[in-house]
Amino acid sequence: MSTTREMRPFEGTMPLEEARALIEQAIVPIERTERIPVLDANGRVLARDVAADADVPPFSRAAMDGYAVRAADTTGATKQSPVVLRCIEQTFTGQVSTQSVGHGQCIEVATGAPLPAGADAGRAQTSAAARWCFAPERSSTPAAPARCPRSD
Repeated sequence: MSTTREMRPFEGTMPLEEARALIEQAIVPIERTERIPVLDANGRVLARDVAADADVPPFSRAAMDGYAVRAADTTGATKQSPVVLRCIEQTFTGQVSTQSVGHGQCIEVATGAPLPAGADAGRAQTSAAARWCFAPERSSTPAAPARCPRSD
């Protein structure tokens, strides 16, 4: 049975080293181990590290919705000198891109989608234009200079 308590506001802080010393004093290592079925292990602590034999999934994937890019294409982008990349494809989770990211290009990717060939970086859709001053250009005409939507 859990009880709900009102939290007290912080009245002050302490130096990091002092906090670490308090934690070190309070830590008691777990010395006993036992083998139990995985289904009974909820709430337990592992006695040693567990490492997978293979990467799962076996490919680099997008951590969030955004754009797969070549890092070199976005290096040095600023509000005064933005970068515009031509978006050549859109891929969703479970799909594999049919194209490779080339110079000046990007591919829109959904969370979990495999990163396409040629891409070595990703830019989150929510921060792409604002933080890196790059904007995907979807038209077939030459890209015009892009403006960053905000300065913060």
